[in-house]
Amino acid sequence: MTYRGQTYTPFESAELEDDEEDEESEGWLEELEEYYEESVTKKAESGRYCFFIIWVVGILTLAVAALLVVIPGFGADRRGVEVAHEYGEITHLYPEVDNSHTISAPKPPWWQFDTLASLIGLDRQYKLEACILVVLSFCCVWGSTLLSMHVAIFWPQFVPKDFSEKGTLSNVSQDVEQPHGRLFTVALFTSGLLNICGMYTFWLYRAWAPWWNVETNPLGFPTFQSRAERRWRTAWVIIPSVGFMFTAAIPSLSDTSGYKFALMMVHNVLAPLSMAACIIMETVQLQFGENAFSYFFSDLPTPVYGPLTGFQRARVVTVMLAWGCGAVFLGLQTYLGLGSALGMKIKTNHLIGLVSMSCEVGGMVLVGLLPAIAGFGTQFEGKIEAGVIDQAWHLIHAG
Repeated sequence: MTYRGQTYTPFESAELEDDEEDEESEGWLEELEEYYEESVTKKAESGRYCFFIIWVVGILTLAVAALLVVIPGFGADRRGVEVAHEYGEITHLYPEVDNSHTISAPKPPWWQFDTLASLIGLDRQYKLEACILVVLSFCCVWGSTLLSMHVAIFWPQFVPKDFSEKGTLSNVSQDVEQPHGRLFTVALFTSGLLNICGMYTFWLYRAWAPWWNVETNPLGFPTFQSRAERRWRTAWVIIPSVGFMFTAAIPSLSDTSGYKFALMMVHNVLAPLSMAACIIMETVQLQFGENAFSYFFSDLPTPVYGPLTGFQRARVVTVMLAWGCGAVFLGLQTYLGLGSALGMKIKTNHLIGLVSMSCEVGGMVLVGLLPAIAGFGTQFEGKIEAGVIDQAWHLIHAG
């Protein structure tokens, strides 16, 4: 064999061919490593770009949301003013507990006073407990997304290979053996459990105005409403919470062969349905139950509950932002589904996947924030400033 002007024996020729193959293999590996490093670098650049977009959009959104919450009327709660004027002998609708009542009226029977005070005290206690639990639940929802978002943005080499085709939080968090996967599973499952324990839909929200009858429910507690409303509130808290618990415990794997397909179907059906149920019921509560959308740009009193408070306005802004995140996420998932489900040729890259995942995370965090805002609202109402005894006393003499 002659190679490069030199003659080789058969054994030397075989060794030469092996050397050539080794050189080709080494060259191919070097090219593959260069391509991989280049791909990771591009993904990292996309991650930093997406991170910058998130910060800019987040700051602008907070600024606009703050302006919407404080206008018009600065979300003032003036429900007690008209009542105080109507009962002129009351110096303040909810005074501090100082035993200096100015109401000139006979003392009510002890059983009437004690029963009413007990109901008010229990209502306040359950409101406080529900508020604490939903705030913890929000922290769990937010925490379940942090590490996975950090991995997807700053460490793209650790995300699944099909992330650019899926673009979901579940795709990044599917492996529970990884820290971000374990944190997602435990935190999201815990949030659903906390919401069920708190039964927050009965304690943190006002009774639905069109269904409230002052004769059958003079205190306006949702727990004393009609059976139909209580059934809706039960479904509101149970169904999405259990759905999120299943979503956390059952992963959506990239490998859907065999019975793994069933896991993927359960996860992919319950996750969006649970999210949709939360957003829809929050919207129903705000508009149907409290007339918050109709009176958002007005400081006039609503038909039942008076002018909107700052917390109600914050919930309106939050639920609209959640709808926006959900709409963008649904649009991107529909686009990506054209390629993964229908086999159409579409453009996919890491940035599109990151935007899709960011919208999903934003929607989850906003939905988790809504009960927390409502909970804080119950703890800063004007009547909370008064003691239980004072509130019971004034309710009795106000009729």
